[in-house]
Amino acid sequence: MTEHYVFEYRGAAFAMDIEADSGPTTTAPPNLRVIEGSWPTWRLEITREEGQPSAGRHYRCVSESDPTMPHPHGNLTPAESASSTDVLMIREDGYLRTVPVGEAALWPWRDQTYRDAFHARLNA
Repeated sequence: MTEHYVFEYRGAAFAMDIEADSGPTTTAPPNLRVIEGSWPTWRLEITREEGQPSAGRHYRCVSESDPTMPHPHGNLTPAESASSTDVLMIREDGYLRTVPVGEAALWPWRDQTYRDAFHARLNA
């Protein structure tokens, strides 16, 4: 069954519909904060092979001793999912603005509506 999730990754929120029961799992600790959705522990892994565009894949984090249970770390707190690093983006007027590093990491998967709204906020 498809379920709607809202996550936060290093200071940047994003949403997606997931087939949680049939997707891949990992015993690695979570790095996504679940804002909306029933399974509390998720991980995003982004790979960038040379000459290829970046690829992101989400994993449901499970307990090593019982894969039917969430990872023992639990859902990330807002402080744990906040960006510890900012990146610089150039506004249309040439000024620099800092944004959470998660925005840069997720940028390849943002739709045009999101990008337009983001640029409007950035240039305000």
